[in-house]
This record gives sequence, C-alpha cells and structure tokens, in this order.
Amino acid sequence: MPWLPAMLRRVESMGYRVFASGRDYDLNIIGIRSANLEANTFDDELQVWFQLDKRWHCRSYQITTDPGTPYLENGNPAGTAILQAKQYRSGWTFGRHRGQYECLVQNTAVSVHRDGNKDTTLDLDAPIVTGWYGINFHHRGSYTGETVGRGSAGCQVFRIRSDFEDFYSLCRLQYSTNGWDTFTYTLLQD
Repeated sequence: MPWLPAMLRRVESMGYRVFASGRDYDLNIIGIRSANLEANTFDDELQVWFQLDKRWHCRSYQITTDPGTPYLENGNPAGTAILQAKQYRSGWTFGRHRGQYECLVQNTAVSVHRDGNKDTTLDLDAPIVTGWYGINFHHRGSYTGETVGRGSAGCQVFRIRSDFEDFYSLCRLQYSTNGWDTFTYTLLQD
C-alpha cells in the first residue's frame, strides 16, 4: 500500500476500504460526526480525499450527519433516522433530493439508529435497523439560519450551498474520469 495521509490510515486501521489506486478522482468520502450529542447544529465534517497526478488532496466541508430537532421531536413514529457510523460501499449514486435538485441518493440499504424518545439529544445507542430510508447527501435547500431545523431528517446535509456544489463537482469528476457513478461513504464517530 502506498503512503497514506493520517485520516486514510485511520480508516484503513478500522478494516475499511481506502481508495488509493493512484487514479485521479478515486474519491474517499469520510464523515466525522462530532462527539456533541445535542442535535440541530452543523458541527460535523465531511472530508473528501483523492489523488490527482499521484498526489493526495483533501477538501473539507461543514455538514450535519444528524437530523434537525423538528424531526427528532415530531418525526417518524418508528424513531428518527440517524445514520450508523460505519463504511457503506457503493452506498450512494447521482439522483435528485425529493425530485427537486441534484444530490447523491441512497443506492444500497443503510443502517440507522431509530431515535424515538422525542428529545433533542442524539441516541446513538437506539435500536439499529437496515433498509432504504432516503438518506441523501444534499445542501440545506430553502432552509436558512445557523441551525439544521427542517434541513435534515437524517440526511448528510451541507450548511453552505457552494460547499455542496464543490463536493458534487468532485463526484462528477470521479464519474467523468473513471466512469464510476457510485460512491462509498465512511462515517466515523469522534
């Protein structure tokens, strides 16, 4: 295995796949969920590691990996979805969020904690179920302000639209360069 940056060594040490083929735009998409368990803030990070001309590059974005408080307090009767921290191989592909705008949509079954106690604290010990829940990567849409609010019911949501556009352009570059239209996501818990 060639030399890897520290974050990719961390991913590899957990037994997860790292894409280090030497090909341009072979994306490693990594979410880092904050240790803060209070919902409704964009306190998580998304890093995209890739090689370009055999050199490592990283782009980092402010996101939330958690649902907003309106969904935690009054959401799905089965419990609000919180994506479980682990790696999802080929888990997302190109699509449209609620048919409205481009995003990455769920491509395989994923595992979520079903937080059903209707408070604003994330329950990462809540029961885990696996299936198709519409967990997408998108920007916050028409929602404004500094809090997540109705911007996420469990999706991986970018606080700043231009950050999402930059991320999405990297995904498009992976496709146009290599022909790969699915994306692996590794979600880590800080």
